[in-house]
Amino acid sequence: MIPDMRKGFTLIEMMVVLVMVAMMLSIVVPIMHSSPSQNVRAAAKQLGRDLEQARTRALASKSSLEIVFNTSGNSYTGYLDTDRNGLFNENTAEMQAAAGGFPVKLPGGISFNRGTASRVPGDTTSSSAVSFTNNRLTFATNGITTPFGTAGTIYLASTLNTGIVAAVTVSGAGSLRVWLYQGGGNWQ
Repeated sequence: MIPDMRKGFTLIEMMVVLVMVAMMLSIVVPIMHSSPSQNVRAAAKQLGRDLEQARTRALASKSSLEIVFNTSGNSYTGYLDTDRNGLFNENTAEMQAAAGGFPVKLPGGISFNRGTASRVPGDTTSSSAVSFTNNRLTFATNGITTPFGTAGTIYLASTLNTGIVAAVTVSGAGSLRVWLYQGGGNWQ
C-alpha cells in the first residue's frame, strides 16, 4: 500500500475554522469589555463592602477604626486604634491591623467626585465628594459612627463621563447603602 503524502487542510476547512473563531470572538469580546457605568457601579459596591468590613473589624476587635479618604489620590486607607486610646497615628502598624488590604486605590477612570449628579436623598451636608469631616469616617467599638450619629456620603464618578455617578451613604448607626445615579436627578 502506498501512503498518501498529501496531508494538511483545504482552503475551505481553514475558512470554516476562521469564521467560527471570529463568531466566538464577537460574542466574548463585548462581554469582557466593561462600560464606565459598570466600572463606577463596581467601584461603589467594592467601597460599600470595604466599609462594611471595616465596621465589622471595629466590632470584632473592640477598637475604633478610621477610614481616611484621599480624594486627590483617589484612594482610601483604614487604620485600627490598636492601643485603644482614641487616637490614630495613621501608621503602617495601624493600617495592617485594620486588615482590609489597605490602602485601596480606585480603579482607573473613577474618582471621588459628584460629577453632574444631584445629592443623594437625605444628603444635606455639603457639595464635596466626601461629606465626612476632614474626609475621615470613624467606626466606634460598637460599630456606629463617631462622633455619635455622624452620617455622610461618598460620591464616585467616571472621569470619562461626569454624568455616571454612584454614592455610598453611611447612616449614624453605621448602616450602608450604595446608590446609582440614573440621570435627571434620579437615584436608585
